[in-house]
Amino acid sequence: MPWKVVGNCVYKKNEDGSTGEKVKCHATRDEAVAHMRALYKNVPDAQRHSEQFVPFSRYEFADAKAKAKKPYGDVKYADPKNGKYPIDTEAHIRAAWSYINKPENAAKYPLNGVSLSSVKARIRAAMRKIGATVS
Repeated sequence: MPWKVVGNCVYKKNEDGSTGEKVKCHATRDEAVAHMRALYKNVPDAQRHSEQFVPFSRYEFADAKAKAKKPYGDVKYADPKNGKYPIDTEAHIRAAWSYINKPENAAKYPLNGVSLSSVKARIRAAMRKIGATVS
């Protein structure tokens, strides 16, 4: 029988793919995904569904995609939602200010709900912390 995760809960899937009976809710989504993986691994009837239904791959893919968007890793960004303009070192802060003021980069904003002014404000604040002046 196939399962799916909705929020932090694991549900059985109906024949038509809709959400069926609730199996269990967890404190976090990661725990729910781990529970679903265990079901697919340990329930004999699920073995035939595991290749047809890979319900946790989208979750893992989204997680990997989010990490790929942040090429500098888990650092502070002027645009944290899109993983752009790292402001963790002085060199990155100065480069971020230079790049955000290029017309082709500024023209991309607003981007996914992030405004150009908010990105510039974060970079300005980081520049003040390192003692640089901003015109």
